[in-house]
Amino acid sequence: MGETRPAGASGLAVPCGALGALLGCVEVAVRAEPRLGLSDADLTVWLACAVAMGAAAGAVVGVLARGRPRVAGALLAAGVAALGWRTELALNLPARDPRMLLGMAGTGLAGAVPGALAGPWLRARGPWVRGAFLVAVLGCLITAWLRSHAGGGVVRRTGEPRAPSVLVVTLDTVRRDRIGPYGHDIATPTLDRLAREGVVFDDAVASAPITGPSHLAMFTGRPPVRTGVVANGTPIGPQPLVWEAFRAAGHVTAGFVAGFPVHGRFGWARGMDVYDDDFGDVPGLERLLLPRAWNQLIRRDPARRERAAQAVLARAVPWIRAHRDAPFFVWVHLYDAHGPYHPPDEAELGPPPRRGSPLRLPRAWPAADRGITSPGWLAMAYDGEIRAVDAAIGALLEALGPRRDDVVVAVLSDHGESLGEHDVWFDHGDDLYDPVLRVPWIVRAPGRATPGLRIPCAVGTLDLAPTLLGLAGLPDTVDRDGTDRTAELAGAPCRPEGVHATTVAARDMDAPPLLHALREDGTKTVLGPDGRVSHYDLRADPFERVDLLARPDAAPAVRAHAAAQAERLRGTGAARRPQDAGARSELEALGYVEPPR
Repeated sequence: MGETRPAGASGLAVPCGALGALLGCVEVAVRAEPRLGLSDADLTVWLACAVAMGAAAGAVVGVLARGRPRVAGALLAAGVAALGWRTELALNLPARDPRMLLGMAGTGLAGAVPGALAGPWLRARGPWVRGAFLVAVLGCLITAWLRSHAGGGVVRRTGEPRAPSVLVVTLDTVRRDRIGPYGHDIATPTLDRLAREGVVFDDAVASAPITGPSHLAMFTGRPPVRTGVVANGTPIGPQPLVWEAFRAAGHVTAGFVAGFPVHGRFGWARGMDVYDDDFGDVPGLERLLLPRAWNQLIRRDPARRERAAQAVLARAVPWIRAHRDAPFFVWVHLYDAHGPYHPPDEAELGPPPRRGSPLRLPRAWPAADRGITSPGWLAMAYDGEIRAVDAAIGALLEALGPRRDDVVVAVLSDHGESLGEHDVWFDHGDDLYDPVLRVPWIVRAPGRATPGLRIPCAVGTLDLAPTLLGLAGLPDTVDRDGTDRTAELAGAPCRPEGVHATTVAARDMDAPPLLHALREDGTKTVLGPDGRVSHYDLRADPFERVDLLARPDAAPAVRAHAAAQAERLRGTGAARRPQDAGARSELEALGYVEPPR
């Protein structure tokens, strides 16, 4: 006998909508985890959104099926399976790629068969069906709550802290000479105050001009040539992250990040009680299948790959206030100064000039921005982003409340930005000149660091991890290349050391050629992937305009020194870890990877 169709084309809208709502609950239950740091209110909103979207999608399928339950079941299951495969496993395959088409067809068929077999259940309206549905929904709700609160909450450590609390703020893409403490004519009152109350490293050098590798060097004390992480989108592997030592000492740990290169999917959440890498307006929403598919496949803009400082503060400030009476280690990452530049006070700058020849801006910038012709206007916009970052740091310090003078605060940048030097306009990552390597680094540690002190010698930002452990008085049992700078913070003579920096010489996702530099004794030696060596005298030529090895009259001693430095660089190497292929579109949108041609 054939199926009896309910009256009307939309007869299955209600049962399909109910099934879609159940699938939304299941997805939240699966994706919930305590490190998201969601409150009960956040979790309720997340569930409500998942249920509403699932119900709407299911209802649409029910209408399209025109009263045929087997067709409805097949469509619903096939759609979920195919869309999940596309957004989770084949995100970066072109739409016409045979692998993508075959994968969609295969997963769709795999879902359609059991969906069609279960289709008649959609038409069943008996009490047992409704009861089973309610039990399933209730089970998902309880599971989501339990998974979100696993461990009984974040603050679970008791007793006297073995070390002071620590707040680390990393400023993405902020170069040293664009903030007040380093001489720039800009209103950065919070950074100015920190410089007066703490210690300024006058010549801090990053290990890489790329977000992920540089942050990993800072938080492990190991350079990219040792970690093997030389490009964004690379899983960090079992590296010794400094907050793991603080967690072992009894601290609550949390991270609030603003850019996709340090997303938890790459391993950054390890050792964190809370790791907030959710860039959406509704906490948790971007983890769900439908919003993720919409943003990745339809919108295709960086709106869900980064967030402004105010969005980070909305999550970080309440957490700090709630936990400031417990020993904590908190990392806050601010991404505002990364291009394109659209500061909160952009309206005060007036419209950007567009007459004349456009600047050669990064391909990832929006088309409208790539038509800008004035480097001066963009430099002012960049400064506006830095002012916004300075205000955000002030809000974080205010959140410390009475604990402000008991917390070690470190503010530093992962790398700088080229503002036209060497004909590179408002970009970074492809070279190792000083505009992208010299960064600000300020430490305030009451009772442990001399207020107002400035440390003149060159140090690497990979010294951050051992220095934090030294300030906290915690033993460091990990083999690190970085140096503990607590003695210098207290006024001891500076100990200059060579700084090795690494970057990718091309934005190739799979096997990027590498560029190395060694800065030591006032010189810099650069080794290209083709073996070419450049050598600069930074004291006589701070802007690196003259490659001494390109001059026929270069002294033999200079050539010998450069050759020795280059040989050291050749011996370092860099193991390349497999990169996260599923991250390509996000990295393309942010400009870290060139799209396929």
